[in-house]
Amino acid sequence: MQVHISIDPPATPADPPHRFKLPRRQRLLDLLATPTSTLFVSAFTAQMRVSPRKALLNLGLFGAALLLILYVNLAPSKSTSGAGRNLDWTTVRYTSKAERLPDVRGKCPGLNAESHPALVVAHVKDNGPLRWLDRLHGKYHYCIYHVDRPVSRDREELQVPANKGHEAMAYLTFIIDNYPNIPLAGVVFTHGSRFSWHNDEPTYDNLPLLEALNVPAALEGPGYHNLRCDWSASTCAKDYGSPQNSIETKLNAKTQPWDMRSASDAAFADSLVAIFGGFNRDAQARLGRSDMVKSQCCAQFVVSRDRIYQHSLKEYIALRQWLLEDAPQDDKISGRIMSYLWHILFLRKEVMTESRDSLDLGRLNQLACPSASDCYCKLYGRCDLEGCLDGHCMGQYTIPPDFTLPDDWARMHDKGDEASGGSGGQNLDSAREPDRSGGRAKVQDEGVRKQESNQAKRPKAGGRLEDAEIRKEAQKAEESRKEAEGQQQADDRKKEKAGTAQESESEGAQGGTRQEAENSRKEADREQAEHWEDDNKPIIM
Repeated sequence: MQVHISIDPPATPADPPHRFKLPRRQRLLDLLATPTSTLFVSAFTAQMRVSPRKALLNLGLFGAALLLILYVNLAPSKSTSGAGRNLDWTTVRYTSKAERLPDVRGKCPGLNAESHPALVVAHVKDNGPLRWLDRLHGKYHYCIYHVDRPVSRDREELQVPANKGHEAMAYLTFIIDNYPNIPLAGVVFTHGSRFSWHNDEPTYDNLPLLEALNVPAALEGPGYHNLRCDWSASTCAKDYGSPQNSIETKLNAKTQPWDMRSASDAAFADSLVAIFGGFNRDAQARLGRSDMVKSQCCAQFVVSRDRIYQHSLKEYIALRQWLLEDAPQDDKISGRIMSYLWHILFLRKEVMTESRDSLDLGRLNQLACPSASDCYCKLYGRCDLEGCLDGHCMGQYTIPPDFTLPDDWARMHDKGDEASGGSGGQNLDSAREPDRSGGRAKVQDEGVRKQESNQAKRPKAGGRLEDAEIRKEAQKAEESRKEAEGQQQADDRKKEKAGTAQESESEGAQGGTRQEAENSRKEADREQAEHWEDDNKPIIM
């Protein structure tokens, strides 16, 4: 048996493998005839030729993710005291892009250095009427800003350039438009709602807090004090969370945009650079990854004139322009950023370093979070409270469920004062539905007697804010009174002309006395009318 063996020459690069020369149909038939195991081995072999590169890439990504997780969880991301950290937050350096600044529409009438402490109220329609402020008359000089009403030259009420940053726009507008007339007695900044979840009082009532507030005592020492004493809902608590500029906070803000706390904390760190940085000072104004800025909630505070004057008028204007131009568009975020900022502005002198070019973060955090027991005693006279820890005294304050008061809370706790605003079931200083006159504030003297709704209500000297309807009724009543007086005077003149020449000298003297009395009465009416005009201005003296 003969065996013929033929050896084909090897293929050259110019002569590709035989399989590429087969017709497409033949190659398909050969593929179908190939066993499945052979196909699997061929595919696996081809995958192995490229898998090392992909494997290295996947391994690198996995390692990076693991390191990031370890860094976030093992790094010192809990609150720190800030000891030894100096940051250049001494001067507001923001540069506005606006060609024209807002007009002055927030000048508080009658305010001067000798006034009572100014009570600056940031009021919105949902806060309801401000009749609850009646009981504070004589203690404060009212300056009420309706922040959610459009700007109009036709209204005499105090206005803000825009409804931005919650109460911050009203506070800054007051300082800017009244800068030369800040009272020596200081300024109290507060919200327009009487009942709100953050008011540090067992029934969440702001009225007894403002009644009991010892302004001179509150301004002793640093010259600034938040109206809250309890540390809950603040960054003072040790278990608050991650520092504002930490990696964890930044990641949470990106991955959980609905988390307002993380979003505002992350934006706060960047905002500090925008406000205090510039002029090659960005690095000195930037928070470190583990730096925690501690601050009380919720933007209600008292401050002295000297502490306001630590910063120039230009700085406050620049800060308001930042709020108008570059602050986050979400008011919840921009308002929360500003609530963290007030104590930095006003505690400047107390925490400035010896070089006077930076602030001591550790000292700032200490002053921002006084103990609850000391705070209650100093501000409200609630001393020797039992069951007190650093940031809490038993029975004084508890956060309500979901940071919200029930719808009927104001009605149940207004202690018979039907005019006070309520919570409305909202957690942003909400109140009951405003009165039909538009929710304008009505601040009246305690000595004014209540009359029927269709009668004129004539105020004493000192002034008050009247509702539009009541003011119209009073004006009509005033016109009727003047008309009656004119008729009476005409009758008197007729009687005088009808008198005979035989009237005795004594009768003439009596007529002169009557005329003097009439003149005195007219003068009194004129003065009272002047008081009425003053009383219808938006802010009382």
